[in-house]
Amino acid sequence: MMPATDPPIDPSIQSAQALAAALGTDLASGLGTAEAARRLADQGRNELPSAPQQPIWRRVLAHFQDPLIYLLLGAVLIALLAWGIDGFNGWPVDALVIGLVVAFNGALGYAQEAKAADAVAALARMTEASSAVLREGQVLHLPSAELVRGDVLVLAEGDAVGADARLIEAASLHMQE
Repeated sequence: MMPATDPPIDPSIQSAQALAAALGTDLASGLGTAEAARRLADQGRNELPSAPQQPIWRRVLAHFQDPLIYLLLGAVLIALLAWGIDGFNGWPVDALVIGLVVAFNGALGYAQEAKAADAVAALARMTEASSAVLREGQVLHLPSAELVRGDVLVLAEGDAVGADARLIEAASLHMQE
């Protein structure tokens, strides 16, 4: 039989000093640069995991999953069947034209989707949040993704909080959700 262990104490009900001690943080000078780098390597970046990217072939194929495309592909089959019944004389122009239109539509849709994804990624880079953090007694401005557990954030008017945080000290604090 395993010995009973005490459940971990909820950080939201601990005092700031007790929580800082548990996280190995000095409230006056923050974390050391080496310790912050170690924690970043151990715990990972402070960001939500993104959805896995679909392979290119699946994104291309998605542009052909439409009832109208199925109807056009059916028209291609009918045109090829009519060409075969006619004795394979000449070129199956109708089938080729419809097939080219379907292929062009798929390529155009893929290109537009890729361009939109690039625009969203560029917008995300432009609006990347940054935070002022106390490290080794110095206030540094870092991308919020590089914050680690135990960092002491320094907030000023208008700043957004780049991670879950515990308020240690405030002067005339006003918040807007």
